[in-house]
Amino acid sequence: MKTRTLTWIGALLIGLTLGLVLAVAARADDTNKPPAAPEPKKHIAISWLDDRDEKLSPEVLEKLSPEQIFDLEMAKRGREENPALPVVITAIVFACPVAIVAVILVYRHRRNAMLHKTLAAMIEKGVPIPPELLQPQPQRPPSDLRRGLLLIGIGIGLIIFFIGQRDNDWGLGFIPLLMGAGYLIAWKLEQRKQNG
Repeated sequence: MKTRTLTWIGALLIGLTLGLVLAVAARADDTNKPPAAPEPKKHIAISWLDDRDEKLSPEVLEKLSPEQIFDLEMAKRGREENPALPVVITAIVFACPVAIVAVILVYRHRRNAMLHKTLAAMIEKGVPIPPELLQPQPQRPPSDLRRGLLLIGIGIGLIIFFIGQRDNDWGLGFIPLLMGAGYLIAWKLEQRKQNG
């Protein structure tokens, strides 16, 4: 039961990390797109002058070409980028799998420590040790049905996420979706082979 809980926690952490990375990547794609060059002879406010909400005078704007205004906006965007963001994203991507493995190892260590304490207490009291306590817990065989349903759920979640972001990358959700469908087909074929 605890292994199942740890598996779900690990899957949740991986899903959150993947969602965070995809959201940041989608946002980075939006911010990296160059803005359209403004139409000439319009009186626009250029917000590159710090946070003072100052506007360039119409005379200055008339002297600037659309390319110069475009360059000013690009320079503003270049200053706004946070240089620590890629480092944070990389740290999160690499730290989450390490954290998941660490949680699993700590859980196993605590379980073994509790087993050893129980065995020591039983030996101290002279109680016979049941053989089931010394045998390893039977492992469930991997279930293609479970894997298939999990991957289909992840695929549908990714598709909904990208559609909600109004992003054209919603097709990426079909990768886990179709992998899950493959697992379901394999599970169905295995059931037929066992029954027939």
